[in-house]
Amino acid sequence: MGLQLKGLPPTSRILTLRDVYEYEAAYGPFVQESRRGLWLYAVPVLIVSLVGITLLTLSNSGSRNPLSEGGFLSDEIAIRTPTMVGYPDAVSISIGAHQASGARALPQGATLRGFESAILTIHVAGTGFLSLYDLDESSLVYPVTPEPWFVLEGSWQIGEDSPLLFPRSDFSSSRGFLAALCEEPVVVIDYSLLRETLNEKCKIGEVNVRWESAR
Repeated sequence: MGLQLKGLPPTSRILTLRDVYEYEAAYGPFVQESRRGLWLYAVPVLIVSLVGITLLTLSNSGSRNPLSEGGFLSDEIAIRTPTMVGYPDAVSISIGAHQASGARALPQGATLRGFESAILTIHVAGTGFLSLYDLDESSLVYPVTPEPWFVLEGSWQIGEDSPLLFPRSDFSSSRGFLAALCEEPVVVIDYSLLRETLNEKCKIGEVNVRWESAR
C-alpha cells in the first residue's frame, strides 16, 4: 500500500484507497521497483566452477577407470617407463570364447569349440610391469616390444579397439599362456629360462586353453 500511495501524483488533500483504485484504473497496475536479485552474485562463482570442471575433464580425457571390467590393455592405460616401481600382489588369466556370432562366457575348465577363438582377460591386483607370453609359440604377446609396460590394478583384455583373438592351432588342440606382473622391468631373452628370468620379484599367472578334439 505504501508503494502504491508513493506512486500517486502530488496532491494537497488526504489520499484514500479510492484514489489508489482510480489511479490504477486510469494508468494500469502499480509496478514494484525492480531490484537486482541476489542470484547475480552467484554468476562469477558459477563461471569459475564451470571452467574448472572443463579443464579437469580435458586433462583426464585420455584416462580410464583402472577398476573397470573389459577394458582393452593398450597405450591408453599402460605407461612405458622403467623408473617406476611396482607393487604386484597377484595376476591371473581368464578365458572367453569368440565366434562369428559373438562372444560367450566359458565356464572354468570347459573347452572351446573347434571354430571358436580364445579371448584372454588379465586380472591384476596391485601395480607393476605386465607381460603376456604364449608358451606354445615361445613368444611375447604383450607388449609388442620386449619392454614391459607399467599397469594399474584392474581387469583388462589384450587389444587396441577390440580384443586379440587366439584361434586353435593346426598342430595342437591346446595353447598355454603365462602373465607376469613384476616390480621392475624384466626382459626375457631365452624362453627356455622364462620362469627363471621371471624371478621372485614377479607374480605369475598361467592358463591352458583347450579346444574340443577334432571329429
